[in-house]
Amino acid sequence: MTNVMGTILRDKFNFTVLDSIRDAYSRAFHKDSKQIEAAISEKSIDALNKVRNLIVHKAGIIDKRYHDETKNLNLAL
Repeated sequence: MTNVMGTILRDKFNFTVLDSIRDAYSRAFHKDSKQIEAAISEKSIDALNKVRNLIVHKAGIIDKRYHDETKNLNLAL
């Protein structure tokens, strides 16, 4: 199916990078931009992204880079 939103946008955006995902949502839902922007700018998404990457790419082992990048995100670990 080529008329599904994800299929239409997948060649224009990199859905493996959080900033690109945010850009795609912002452009796709521009009519509701204030609500969409508020939702996709939420700091909890940054925290979830960091924790997800830690689990998937580092087997949950916290290193200095992770610590430095997350110290201001108020993560409860």
